[in-house]
Amino acid sequence: MVMHELGHVIGAGHAEDSGQLMSAAGGLDTSFGDGDRYVFARLGRGSCASGL
Repeated sequence: MVMHELGHVIGAGHAEDSGQLMSAAGGLDTSFGDGDRYVFARLGRGSCASGL
């Protein structure tokens, strides 16, 4: 559950696939699925904000 919520903190939404940690079911899985890793990698490619 904590990992699911941390996914939201970094900008991930709910996955349609119930086999993913970021599924709308609230993260009943305890490990990241392929879709989760893909979204996190995409989010990690964004630009960093300066001046924070």
